[in-house]
Order: sequence, then structure tokens, then C-alpha cells
Amino acid sequence: MYQNNADPTSAEPIKACMRNQFEYLGIKMPLQRELQRKFFTEHGLPDLSDLPQIMLALWDMPEREYQYAGISILGKLEKKLPDDY
Repeated sequence: MYQNNADPTSAEPIKACMRNQFEYLGIKMPLQRELQRKFFTEHGLPDLSDLPQIMLALWDMPEREYQYAGISILGKLEKKLPDDY
């Protein structure tokens, strides 16, 4: 979903703003939110038992937008997470 919406022209300035520490797809936050909303509407939120594997997979991806998606998932599941998570 994110790869299909990549914008290399936007990625370069974002990457430069972050001092070239991360790779980017160039998907601006409003579109990221829209894509996430569409995905969660179609597929729902993940089970808590799958969350560690999903987070590790997202963090292993080079583009920063995937880590932002992981943070969004955690935010949506925050109230369901155990205290020791």
C-alpha cells in the first residue's frame, strides 16, 4: 500500500530535513493517515499476540513511514495493551 503511493520527489527533502539518517518513501502524513485508515477499515487492527512480530517487521523496513505506521498501531491499541508491554 505504501510502495504504491511513494513519491521520490518528496522523499529527498524529507530525508534531508532528517539529516539523511533515514530512508523515506515521500508519503506525507495526511496521506499516511488516509492509507492507514483505509487499511484498518478493510483489515481491522492486529491481535495483541501478533503485535511483537508486526512491530519488528515494520522496524526492519528501511523507510521511516513504516515505523510511523507501527507507532500508529500502538496508539490505536494503547488501551488494550497490558501494563508491562
